[in-house]
Amino acid sequence: MTAMIQIHGPHNGKFIAQFLTADGRSLSILVPEGEADVLRDIQEHMPYGIAVRDVVEATAEEPRKLAI
Repeated sequence: MTAMIQIHGPHNGKFIAQFLTADGRSLSILVPEGEADVLRDIQEHMPYGIAVRDVVEATAEEPRKLAI
């Protein structure tokens, strides 16, 4: 299996945009039917899918407090 993007729907007024990785991980996003134009943008800008390098180790910083 290769990495891919699948778009399912509409079902109950929503589309599901599913991003799948070659190793089986996935991320799904619900898109309301009225906002389906964003799916067309995804298809136009990523006709061959998306490639993201694997990150072996990452650290997250604490959010900074805003000085008011």
